Amino acid sequence: MMRAHALCHAALWLGLLGAGGASGEPPRGEMPTRPLSRQAAAAMVQAFLTANNVRPGPGLSARNLGGIDVGGQRIYFEYLPEAGMLRTLAVVYCFRRPPRPGLLDGFRQQEQAGTDTGGGNVLYLPDSRCLYLSRSYARQVPPAQFVEETRRLLAASQLWSEQVVGQVSTQVLQLGKGGPGAAR
Repeated sequence: MMRAHALCHAALWLGLLGAGGASGEPPRGEMPTRPLSRQAAAAMVQAFLTANNVRPGPGLSARNLGGIDVGGQRIYFEYLPEAGMLRTLAVVYCFRRPPRPGLLDGFRQQEQAGTDTGGGNVLYLPDSRCLYLSRSYARQVPPAQFVEETRRLLAASQLWSEQVVGQVSTQVLQLGKGGPGAAR
């Protein structure tokens, strides 16, 4: 399962490599594009911890994981060494049991309709049974940029937690009971 995630992220990473200039060099002012090292990923996480007045530790555990609670919103960091990528996961909602049919599709429809995702994507991980807004980094970005983008992701996850989850759940329940929009 983890290998499949790594392969998906590797494909994303390869797509991002082509974003540089014609010579293969990044545009002027951008950091070089190469696989993100664990050390660089940990430094990015440490920058976020410091910005949130948390005494920085290693940033990532020996298992390449980290996390913090900011204002009641949880965010996790996962370094994927096979892909050279750091994934940020802002928790939207954790289910007690697998979600009802149609629920995940409803969340994806909200994303496609333009509901603010804070620059991330909707992601459901069956192992944790949690819905996240996720953003991945295949290259190191300046600390201030990472902090700002992570805060945007957290703010959007709060919006999703407080509003979108209830809206989508209500719609799915109504459809299941023959309510508005249900096939007749």
